[in-house]
Amino acid sequence: MQVHYQACALLETLPPQLTKPMSSDLIKKACCKGAIMAKDLTINMAQVSHALNELHESWRSQTWAGLPTVVGNCLSTLGYTHAWAQQQRGVVSRFMNALHTLAEDVECIGLDMQERGVEPAYHHRKHMAQVVTSMTALLLARRNNNTLNNQQMCQELSLVVCALGHDVLHDGQRNKSRREAEIRSASYVTSMMKVAGLGTYWRTRVATIIELTDPVDSVTNHAVHANNRDLKDLMVCCVLTNEADILASTLPDLGAGLTEELAAEWDQYYPKESQGLRSNDGRIFFLKRLALFSSTASHRLGLPAIRHQQLVALGAA
Repeated sequence: MQVHYQACALLETLPPQLTKPMSSDLIKKACCKGAIMAKDLTINMAQVSHALNELHESWRSQTWAGLPTVVGNCLSTLGYTHAWAQQQRGVVSRFMNALHTLAEDVECIGLDMQERGVEPAYHHRKHMAQVVTSMTALLLARRNNNTLNNQQMCQELSLVVCALGHDVLHDGQRNKSRREAEIRSASYVTSMMKVAGLGTYWRTRVATIIELTDPVDSVTNHAVHANNRDLKDLMVCCVLTNEADILASTLPDLGAGLTEELAAEWDQYYPKESQGLRSNDGRIFFLKRLALFSSTASHRLGLPAIRHQQLVALGAA
């Protein structure tokens, strides 16, 4: 509890907005000649935390809205509303169509696994929803300019694709070979992208980013990323995806519950390691080795400070 309250003291207390679609007035402000107006689309850590907790509780209470709804709300939060999307053409339109199709597909896959009793206890639909929500927050936090051109919009949308599809078909087991699960997910996502009419450049880019979500690659990704901020840089996109993947687990109010989900997933296959996850040493290992934040967006949200405060409380700073 001490860790929880000390780290939560770092969070701001503004009203939650992340999972709710924008108002009609804000939508009007967000659209200008086909470009997204970013200056009125802001985010803070309290909103992120609230949104992630809402997803967690809806899953536990079986009031799950489904990935299509979550993804649609996140796209609206970024300014990519349904009304706006209907006016788009070319690659942007294909990305929007691909995202809606992927959300429906991943939800159906999860439902089928649930009915067969094989949906993983951690790498399930709620995890993907939390990663999409985290990516939404990071993308909002990193924006500097008031407008995005088509290329920048495609870069953002490609990262939402990565967040949504990075763990599709996950079976709850650790990789037996390097990037095994990630390659499987990337293959599924890029096949769907091809059907949606997205070209080789974007498919290759998304595949690479998803494959580099293997935790083994995370440290290298952050080291190569350095201080570059441009989404044209592939490693910047890899780092943002790594950060989105573990953002919810880093928060003090969600960390214990999500750790228990992963431990439950491992109980069947790796009982010794699953008990290690539940220990203080397991939490310290996660915070020190995996909860890495080097992007401008994560610093603007205060994530390194949230991580550090927990390590201080655990006597491991």
